[in-house]
Amino acid sequence: MYSVSDVASLVQRHPKTVLRHIHTGQLKADRVGRTWQISRDALRSYTHAELAGASQDRFDAALDEKMQTSAQIVLRKGDCPDGERLIASITALLNSHREEENRSDMRVDFEQGSGDCRILLHGSPSFLAVVFASLDAFVKGRDV
Repeated sequence: MYSVSDVASLVQRHPKTVLRHIHTGQLKADRVGRTWQISRDALRSYTHAELAGASQDRFDAALDEKMQTSAQIVLRKGDCPDGERLIASITALLNSHREEENRSDMRVDFEQGSGDCRILLHGSPSFLAVVFASLDAFVKGRDV
C-alpha cells in the first residue's frame, strides 16, 4: 500500500494533485482513518493512464533515481596521455553532474604488470549514458 505522498513522489506530482485525482476518481484509493491508501494495482492503473496522456520522462526519472548501475572501462597500457585525458574528462562529468546524494563515483586502478588502467564507474543509468556518450565522442574524435 502506498500513501498519497509516496504516489506523489513516484509520479512527480504535488500531493494535492494526487488527492484531487483520488476525489475525481482518476486514482482509486481506500480511506483508512484520516489517510488515503493506494494499492499497487491502483497505482499501476493510475501510472499507465498518466503515461498514456503524458510523457514517460516523469516516471522514468523516478525509476532512474532508484536504480544504481556500474560499468568498467579498460584502457590497455593506460598510462598514456589519452588515458589521462579520458580520466580527467570523466572526473569533470562527475563533478558537474547534479545527482542527489552524490551517488555517482569513479575508481581508477592501474595494474603495474600490464600497464592497463581500469576505470570503475557507479551511478544512475542516465549518468552512465552521459558518460558513454562522452566516451563515444572521445573515441571517434581521435585519429586511429
